[in-house]
Amino acid sequence: MKPTLTQIIQQGIDNGEIHFDYPAALAEIVLIVLSIKLDNTLVPSTPEEIGETIRGLIALLEKGTENHALILFCSAFISEVLWTAGKVLP
Repeated sequence: MKPTLTQIIQQGIDNGEIHFDYPAALAEIVLIVLSIKLDNTLVPSTPEEIGETIRGLIALLEKGTENHALILFCSAFISEVLWTAGKVLP
């Protein structure tokens, strides 16, 4: 997943839509946060807390984008992961 997400982020950087110097690091950060929160064993959380963390991650990502290309991808990705896991994003 990291190479695919890195490529998407790099495309956004190349197009001037994302302003971040380290696309692989950003991809890894997104995946780490999602892995930890969705696994829910390292930092046990309620569904509401998971949703708040994910909304916070999306808000943080929005600060580095001129449009919402990355945000739309992340939102779709997160929704798919949550749907597959049988969890609901509040």
